[in-house]
Amino acid sequence: MDDVTLTKESKSGSKIIFLIVVLKSISVTILNTLVSYYRHGPLVPDWNLPYQLSVKFLETLLICLFLTLGIPHLTTFQLITTFPCPIPWDGSIKKINNFCTPNRKVIEFLKANCPGHWPPDSDNVNHSIYGEWITTNINQDSPFVIYMLHGGGYFSGSMQLNRRMAYHLSKHTGYPVFGVNFRLAPQTSYPCALIDVLSGYLKLLETYDSKHIVLMGDSAGGGMVLSSMALLRDMKLPLPVGGYMMSPWCDLSNETTNHYEENTTDYLPTAIEGKGLKNRFHLYIPDQFAKLPYVSPYWIKNFEQLPPILIQCGSVETLHDEIIAFVTKANHSGWKSITLEIYKVRKWVTLMN
Repeated sequence: MDDVTLTKESKSGSKIIFLIVVLKSISVTILNTLVSYYRHGPLVPDWNLPYQLSVKFLETLLICLFLTLGIPHLTTFQLITTFPCPIPWDGSIKKINNFCTPNRKVIEFLKANCPGHWPPDSDNVNHSIYGEWITTNINQDSPFVIYMLHGGGYFSGSMQLNRRMAYHLSKHTGYPVFGVNFRLAPQTSYPCALIDVLSGYLKLLETYDSKHIVLMGDSAGGGMVLSSMALLRDMKLPLPVGGYMMSPWCDLSNETTNHYEENTTDYLPTAIEGKGLKNRFHLYIPDQFAKLPYVSPYWIKNFEQLPPILIQCGSVETLHDEIIAFVTKANHSGWKSITLEIYKVRKWVTLMN
């Protein structure tokens, strides 16, 4: 048996061990959550059992990656987050394997405005960007569209996993939802994801008026909604009519949120020093570039001419403080077209359910 065969077998065995650890951990979490809920009540008033189970399920899944198994199993985790989530019977899915390729104008502008950081993959104009349409039986002919940017910390997630969220948005707004699978870290780093997102938006402009496009994103995707708007404005390109963000990740520099402080009411694991993916904040971009405005929208200096936005976040989630800090900073700068809604639950988890 040669070395290549041994390597393949060891990788296969490693993936099986990872899945066994995940399944075992999730089983224990479900049991413990059920016992805790019925003995002591919900962690937060008004949390129902399905929501609390969802939070603890996600927390356990991420802990298995971040704190136990680390980088070698990241590709397996990424594969899990491309799971095709089913949607109800009145929804439809249209897959487009080659929706567009990276836009040269976006690449050239970002290259001129990313001093000191330009990974080789950023110049790739032949990459095929996958896209999906999610529609319902009530919006087949709508002139409006929601452009969804999925979450996942820039290193995981997909439109396939976000299908149920997209379905509910489509159902309740009456608009079709479209999104792309942008390139992920650490296989690529900033600005590849942003290039893919902007390229998808510019492709949509060939069919839709910009005033009929709403940008929407959750977590990392929510942060990219803000970064995309600032980039479009700076490039003097047509801006969308507005933006909708659920729990946006606004500051990758970690200066406005303490990710090392334990929070039992959020699924995001504590970034424990020296364990697993402690440096998950750095997978997308190195520390010294985390304050670039197209990376962390909290550090945008000029909010002029940006369209109105709606931000929703949970009152007990880890990102709450940096979202408040971002909204406060933006308001002080004169950007008044921001609506902030704070809930006892994460809205995107509710939509996924």
